[in-house]
Amino acid sequence: MNVNGSSLGNPGPFGGGGVAKDHLGDLIFAFHSGYGISSNGQAETKVFWEALSHCKAKGLNKVELVSDSKSVVEALSKVSSPSWVMWYWWTRIKSLKDNMEICFSYSPRESNAMTDDLTQMGSGSQAHSSFQSIAELPPLIKGLLFLDKVGL
Repeated sequence: MNVNGSSLGNPGPFGGGGVAKDHLGDLIFAFHSGYGISSNGQAETKVFWEALSHCKAKGLNKVELVSDSKSVVEALSKVSSPSWVMWYWWTRIKSLKDNMEICFSYSPRESNAMTDDLTQMGSGSQAHSSFQSIAELPPLIKGLLFLDKVGL
């Protein structure tokens, strides 16, 4: 599952987005959310929590979360607590990890275009949208999902 969070300003309107695909690259679900006003660190951490919450609700207990936020991936991979900016969501992520097998991975921003676009949609609108099928996806995200699936 690829996730991304960002703040339009630091602090500013912040949001997140995520795309979960199966081993064949087919969509399981996607989402974007606006979260209010805060910093990049909180946005990046909260989107991990939201993604894991969606996964747990769908019974997906073995999850790889991929993000372009190296600092959050490193903080969540450690047993010790992260910076105070991430603390609130970090504690909630740790509690969700019970009965789940989770791996956190870093990926450069260039390989995370779908979630970057979903995040901008969430940050800009401050709304929440969840997509359960390709037909429900915004046209841009449908196109990016297709390109990703064919390896372009």
